[in-house]
Amino acid sequence: MGVQRLDQAGDQRDSLARFDERGERTPVVDGVPDVRREPGCRDVTYPQLPDPDDPDLEAWLGELARHLGRLSGSERVVLAHSASAVLWLHAATRGLPGLDVDRVLLVAPPSASVLVRHPEIAEFAPPPLDALTLPGPTRLVAGDDDPYCPEGARTVYGDPLGVPTEIIPAAAHLDLDAGYGSWPAVLDWCLYDSARIIGRPVA
Repeated sequence: MGVQRLDQAGDQRDSLARFDERGERTPVVDGVPDVRREPGCRDVTYPQLPDPDDPDLEAWLGELARHLGRLSGSERVVLAHSASAVLWLHAATRGLPGLDVDRVLLVAPPSASVLVRHPEIAEFAPPPLDALTLPGPTRLVAGDDDPYCPEGARTVYGDPLGVPTEIIPAAAHLDLDAGYGSWPAVLDWCLYDSARIIGRPVA
């Protein structure tokens, strides 16, 4: 999980949070440090969620609340990848304080059918989505061949949540194994909410 503070003249874009299981520079995170080259960026950090190999939902929710409480400024942006995307949905179901950020990008959330097969993460299986109202503007992006969401992210998450969904061809879990380190389109979205999210250019 990472927090990035920006203080750009003109639009006063202030805070960006990035949540993943390990706080490492994996998936989308590798694209985020490039924002440091933008005018006015102050610092980038990657706080870690506890025990990523044997996560505890309550502990992760506590850490999420703590780090969200540190976000400030006129614009707060959150990215959440994989299990952390599902964590965000659990937080929304519980009405966790601090979720009223300006926009959220959920990246490659795994489906319940995958999560429940692994006892160490079974409790992360998503809550009922049909009646869930997300606290702020949210978008979803996923690969069309994600092995961790074989039913398809649009079917499992996008349609029930009623959120705009981008499906990237042949992008798997949108992680390093799929070639997703630096991701310019998501970097653009972090800075400008009107940016279109497309797949990473082929090297």
